[in-house]
Amino acid sequence: MKGKNYRMLCGKPLFEWSILSALDGGYIDHIILSTNDEEIIRIYEESWYKDKVMLVRRPAEYATATSKNEDAMIHACDYCKDKGILIDWVVNLQPTSPIRTRSLIDDAVRQMHRDNKLSLMTVKIETPLFVQRDGDKIKWHFDRLNRPMRQDIKYKDYFYKDDGCLYITDVDVLRKDHCRLDGNPHLFINNHRSGYQIDNETDFIIVEAILESLKGSPEFTF
Repeated sequence: MKGKNYRMLCGKPLFEWSILSALDGGYIDHIILSTNDEEIIRIYEESWYKDKVMLVRRPAEYATATSKNEDAMIHACDYCKDKGILIDWVVNLQPTSPIRTRSLIDDAVRQMHRDNKLSLMTVKIETPLFVQRDGDKIKWHFDRLNRPMRQDIKYKDYFYKDDGCLYITDVDVLRKDHCRLDGNPHLFINNHRSGYQIDNETDFIIVEAILESLKGSPEFTF
């Protein structure tokens, strides 16, 4: 969707919701906006938070439809290093996930360090009742003849789906593996509403309705 990241959502450009979440994070020392979009840059330059957020102009090769997010993350870390700012951890807030609780970042940071992990991702719990296509056949991830009731599914058999809302990564891991996650990240079970991502028009309608229903709630970032 062209212009998705600055499209208005409940009175704010979509990307701005992530900036507001970062401002709520008590453990965040530097907030970085990485973009090469001139409209986003214009909005930033005219914003009230301009002095609280560092703009990093992303190279065009890191801003294509097929670019890896990690390229932009490493570029932003390198930019900060050139400015004398050393980054130990990256908290990655994608603009397509605008619904976050005020405590999300701080809770995630505390849990990750409590468990001595090098990375974290937010997830939502899914039942293991999945199927996949394998050519013209179906690959079953459960016994179709003995389909379990939800209440009978054991905790260890649940799946955890990456919801795209929040990632935290040790910079050494990011640079070494060129990946935002190491092999054993902390799986932070997210608030169900926070797991909604915006990828199309229908998502905009759903997320806007959720945000409207949450207005006035002290729990969520606004």
